[in-house]
Amino acid sequence: MNLIGDHTDYTGGLVLPMAIDRFTVIEFEPVGRATPTELTSDDTSDPDWRRYPDAVSEEMWEIGLPVRNIRGHVTTTIPVGAGLSSSAALEIASALAFGHDIPPVQLAQLTRRAEHRATGVPTGIMDQLCIASAREGHATLIDCRSLGVTHVPVPADVKFVVRFIAHRTLQGSEYADRVAQCKKIERRIGPLRDATLRDVESLRDDTLMRRARHVVTENARVVDFAAALVAGDFATAGAVMTDGHRSL
Repeated sequence: MNLIGDHTDYTGGLVLPMAIDRFTVIEFEPVGRATPTELTSDDTSDPDWRRYPDAVSEEMWEIGLPVRNIRGHVTTTIPVGAGLSSSAALEIASALAFGHDIPPVQLAQLTRRAEHRATGVPTGIMDQLCIASAREGHATLIDCRSLGVTHVPVPADVKFVVRFIAHRTLQGSEYADRVAQCKKIERRIGPLRDATLRDVESLRDDTLMRRARHVVTENARVVDFAAALVAGDFATAGAVMTDGHRSL
């Protein structure tokens, strides 16, 4: 679940997601090389779900990692299409089931490429890196340029409520359009991670200015929110989060 840092990961910015108490599990047994991998699931919410483990397998072969053939069953408590990274969770679980305990950053990079392969959507690395490196009781502050991770303690009396309103998918959504707009901005003014509000004003295009202003100010909000959370200043944390939603 991303607390704050929307549309900043694919521009090398800052994000603050956290793992929640929902899981994707693959129960499996290894099979011989002559037997192809077979995965089943009782969840029918995404009939094309096998594209994710298939893409992970293909990415592993491409970088020279042998893939263990398995017979297994997938279960999940993550609602599909709720914006809670169900596909990233399946990708991470698949990579581990296929036989490799890969360091978190490399695991996130591999499974992010698998997401691109499976969906064609140019997503950032936030979902995969959070899942690969999360720590219980902490949010995960990720610098998406350096891929550095800082675990930010979440006070024990803080609870986050996720309300599922409508099915969400990045395919066919405006997400790819926004990525393309940010790339266009960066061709004009350079990396958004380094941009200033003066750089934003130089764009002279209302839509591009709104997109750029959001990224520049959102990176600052991530820092402010994390500091407020650690300090127990929940009024400030809430105000910062609200500002971020309005900025979108």
